[in-house]
Amino acid sequence: MAITERVEKIRQNYVNTKPHISYERAWSWTKSFQRTEGQAHIIRTAQAFKDTCMETCGYFDFESVRESLERMDLIFMDLKLMDDARHRQYTGISNEKTLTNIARLNEVPASVVIRIPTIGGVNADEDNIRRSAAFVHETLPKARMELLPYHKFGTIKYEALGMPYHHPDFYRPSAEEMEHLCEIVRREGVEIMDFR
Repeated sequence: MAITERVEKIRQNYVNTKPHISYERAWSWTKSFQRTEGQAHIIRTAQAFKDTCMETCGYFDFESVRESLERMDLIFMDLKLMDDARHRQYTGISNEKTLTNIARLNEVPASVVIRIPTIGGVNADEDNIRRSAAFVHETLPKARMELLPYHKFGTIKYEALGMPYHHPDFYRPSAEEMEHLCEIVRREGVEIMDFR
């Protein structure tokens, strides 16, 4: 596989960067770890950051991560498809747990952004986007949404795992299609975010 100029620049920057110790960060981590003595490591680490953020597909047991969720300032959670049969077709699992967990995010104080990885030929249709936005508006009225246009960066993961990538029908929606879908979300009463 050929290395692009951009990747080579990033690699060179990484290789040529001299390690250094941030005394301010070390001090704040030490103080935070002193205050959280005896708690789970993930909680201690989360507390050490001023603003904590989580990005998740939403497929987890809520109670087992509740304590971590309660310490987050911002949670990004994926919502791929509202239709369970289509969700199973493309992901291999039901969307029931994810939808339940999205609804339960009302139980934690974090700001929430529901993200839809928007894939042409899969979920970039008006019905799915409208149903998704209506669900978010109904279950998490203060949540925002972000529509992420499909990209093929994940194909590298498949290659690294020695797995074939069998999705030639997936495509990136055009800028016009994405704006149309964002407008559907807005009409359902949900604010659109763009963190890209």
